[in-house]
Amino acid sequence: MRYSIYILLLLVLFSCKKEDDPTPIPPPSEPPTPSADVYIYEPCDTSTGVARASKLGNDWISGVELIRYEANDTLCWYLNLLTCTSYNGFIREDIFLGGFTDSDPIGTYPIVHSTTLLGYLGIYAFSRYGLLGDDGDLLLDYYKPDTSAATSPFLQITRWDTLARIAEGRFHLAYRVTHLPTSDPKHYEFMEFSNGHFWAKIPE
Repeated sequence: MRYSIYILLLLVLFSCKKEDDPTPIPPPSEPPTPSADVYIYEPCDTSTGVARASKLGNDWISGVELIRYEANDTLCWYLNLLTCTSYNGFIREDIFLGGFTDSDPIGTYPIVHSTTLLGYLGIYAFSRYGLLGDDGDLLLDYYKPDTSAATSPFLQITRWDTLARIAEGRFHLAYRVTHLPTSDPKHYEFMEFSNGHFWAKIPE
């Protein structure tokens, strides 16, 4: 009896639809990938630069500072990306990203753990990611670049304006922790920052 009623309802529904109805039926959409449950902190000092990215599906913002250093008698730069707690300003995330030379740095750099090897400067960028505790001087978990990630990590410098003293660029960062278990369940073995972009002041 219930099956007969179900068939009757289907016939009524189909008979009510116009045969010349031009409105297409939209295909079912894929459900969005859920965001991971991660800690999202506040950016530290943003007076020298800002970076934005998606941290495992969550909006993420950090302060940025460009830092000059010398390696193999070559003047180089790296970006220091920092997030802090909102209530006392203690550093919680510390990302080093760079190793590009001062001479014509515009370009795209695949990311490795270290650029101290001879020949890496100006070709690769280095990076590492640290999660900090207490007042910002306790290293909780340490991450190295994951070069086996689905999207290869990279740093791209798109603007290096020495007159306006402004640098801009893009990045995709993927890391894997060096030791398990991590200090916190939300400090996942794999961490990723996608669709990243930044601006930073070039120091005098």
